[in-house]
Amino acid sequence: MLVPEGSWGTRVSAAFAEAWGQLGGQVTASQLYSSDTQQMSTAVRRLLDIEESEQRLQLLKATLKRRLKHTVRRRQDIDFIFMAAFPQEARQLRPLLRFYHAAEVPVYATSHVFSGVLDPRADADIDGVTFVDMPWVLLNEGQVAELRQQLQALWPDPLSQYARFYAFGLDAYRMVPYLDQLETQPFVEFPGVTGRLVMNGEQRIERRLLWAQFSNGVPRLDRIPTLATGP
Repeated sequence: MLVPEGSWGTRVSAAFAEAWGQLGGQVTASQLYSSDTQQMSTAVRRLLDIEESEQRLQLLKATLKRRLKHTVRRRQDIDFIFMAAFPQEARQLRPLLRFYHAAEVPVYATSHVFSGVLDPRADADIDGVTFVDMPWVLLNEGQVAELRQQLQALWPDPLSQYARFYAFGLDAYRMVPYLDQLETQPFVEFPGVTGRLVMNGEQRIERRLLWAQFSNGVPRLDRIPTLATGP
């Protein structure tokens, strides 16, 4: 896990470790990073055991007293990296992972990695990162895109800055007529713009998000889901 210093990073890392453990997974290593570029580099090096590889080289040189040809190796006991980061930090961390020989290791992130506004030039540095997010910010065609364009024409600046909040408000309004059905039929999903919504046994709404991956700086979906107007 690569997580930022501070309370948000602590909460995210704890939640991920708990959920991953319940699925039978194990967190091999966790490393905190700050917004300082040099400290980010150090955090990635430590996470991937690059420093240990370099220390072994120095030890061998001192023991054999000769120059050695050596290729730095990262740790080999990881299946993927969970990266908790906002766009600005992710655009620095992802290139560092590539530089330190982890380009082929899958990287997963939360929706925080995407600003919600397309910026291919800046987000090209995050290529290959897989994340989850709501249809409202990921779908560029169909009913969701048309509705977003209508709201964009009415309130361009607020919508760009608070896009996800608009989506939550829209779903809250549209769900009201279906609350009884969602409560009595737990298998029913409401196809919202924030995700596919279900009501759990505690009468709380849970979201099922879409998976996307950055390619050429743009989030790409495996498939485009069909959204209806109600359950």
